[in-house]
Amino acid sequence: MRNKIHEVRDFSKTLICFWSRKPGSSQRILKKFIILAGNCIIAGDFNASHVDWHNVKNTRYGVSLRNLVSNLRGAKLVAPQTATHLQPRQRLGSIIDLAVFKHIPYNHSVRVLSDLSSDHYPVILEINLNTSLIKNPEQLSTNWSNFKFVLSKKPLPSTDLTSNENIELAISELNQNFSEAFVEASKPKFKSVPKILSPEIKSKIHQRNRLRKFWQRSRCPSIYSEFRTLSREIAKDIKSHSQAQWEKHIEALSPDDNTLWRKSSLLRKPFRSIPPLKGALGSTAITPIEKAEVIADSLQEQFEPNHVADREEFDQRIHEEVANFLATPHVQEIEPTTPTEVLTYVQRIKPKNPPDLTNFKSYA
Repeated sequence: MRNKIHEVRDFSKTLICFWSRKPGSSQRILKKFIILAGNCIIAGDFNASHVDWHNVKNTRYGVSLRNLVSNLRGAKLVAPQTATHLQPRQRLGSIIDLAVFKHIPYNHSVRVLSDLSSDHYPVILEINLNTSLIKNPEQLSTNWSNFKFVLSKKPLPSTDLTSNENIELAISELNQNFSEAFVEASKPKFKSVPKILSPEIKSKIHQRNRLRKFWQRSRCPSIYSEFRTLSREIAKDIKSHSQAQWEKHIEALSPDDNTLWRKSSLLRKPFRSIPPLKGALGSTAITPIEKAEVIADSLQEQFEPNHVADREEFDQRIHEEVANFLATPHVQEIEPTTPTEVLTYVQRIKPKNPPDLTNFKSYA
């Protein structure tokens, strides 16, 4: 696939959509556009993995992309929290659909849609042009002590405030520092993302809240009866809406791209969320420094030397046992497997088990 770049000018900003499959040439093109453009957004399939945006391992292009973005003033990389690409034999997936911001002070949110059956999930990047600093504050709980600590580690703008352009650049860098410190020092209030309801249900919820307010003021029985009736209708509508969304998600699954197998595997073995790291006093570690300290304390406690009364005799006995084990010849002649044994184990497989990713039928 050739490198493609599209440029759209809107809202007095420059928006650039970029995706690439060739690390060498795309790196030069990407660097050229980031340097030459003023305020820009570059988004697409970068095919770059790095642990900084929640991948399991680093790739060569991921390391070069991280170094490029970190060395450019006012640039940052935006990545979703969940996998955007799944391979047939890969359970966790990888995050390779990214966006690069340069001097963009607006709020943004990134979410991945897993409703489609493709191995590349759609990624929605929303930018709110009406607000600038806080990112979804109603869904976050902020530890302001950590916010102060993280903000103190951010570098101050190094530009000279000699022109209006430099002042605007310094303001955008400060806004970016505030936003990043706020996100790092915050955690979600909800375990799951709130449901996206239809406008009709939202209108009914608004009317129900008004009726509840009127009843709390007047204590009128008729208003309370209307409030209860509307509440039951809203509960039924939300249940029907959730059921329709789930049916739509199930219908999109297909055995051709193994999405049906992954979903059935998750339903048989539910995913268990990893609990947060907690310190010695029970406080949750949020910032990277706090997490590193908790892990260091745990490793230090686990790898303490054994306190034995007769240390020299204990070491001598262990040394003799290891030497005797290594000096003793061990011969293990394993007999080859016979077709009868293979047939016996195949017959023990439950016939109603679905085929796995290798399409091996249990009744074969």
